[in-house]
Amino acid sequence: LVGTVTTGDDGEHKKHSKDIFSEEHKPLHPLDSNDYVGFVCATLGLMVAAGGGIGGGGILVPIYILVMGFSPKHAIPLSNITVFGGACANTYLNSKKRHPLADRPLVD
Repeated sequence: LVGTVTTGDDGEHKKHSKDIFSEEHKPLHPLDSNDYVGFVCATLGLMVAAGGGIGGGGILVPIYILVMGFSPKHAIPLSNITVFGGACANTYLNSKKRHPLADRPLVD
């Protein structure tokens, strides 16, 4: 993000750039308590989202940013691939179900 900073007594404004979120994330292993809490929150959020028929990206992005410490640049694509994985799992599990009244699959 780019902001202005007042420098000196004359009130002169100078533009500078400051990165609020670091681009680096900690290594995957060892997992810490934030990772476990984030995984549990993401799992519960996806279960609620799948039950409601929504993707869950609006739940996952804040979890990835606030709980797990990802930057928005990394949290948004991670949320997209997580939602895609949940959609694939739901499609696979629902493809085996049959319609309750007709002799046909539940999914066309």
